[in-house]
Amino acid sequence: MKTTVTLGLLADSLVEQLRDTGIPEQELKILDQFADAISLLKIHGMLSDKATESARKKLMTKIRAEFKKANRRTK
Repeated sequence: MKTTVTLGLLADSLVEQLRDTGIPEQELKILDQFADAISLLKIHGMLSDKATESARKKLMTKIRAEFKKANRRTK
């Protein structure tokens, strides 16, 4: 199953984007808070472009891990 995730200020929340993936909603809310925090720090000039990219890559790694964990639960 291929799932596309969009991050950034204008992106839908991760709860909305990943609702049907099997990741528990509570975990999605936490991931969404991480995404919002990264965006907030970026727009206020507290994260450079490179740091923002690095933080979002780490967030995507966490999202992939949660996706894999959710798929193991459903099998």
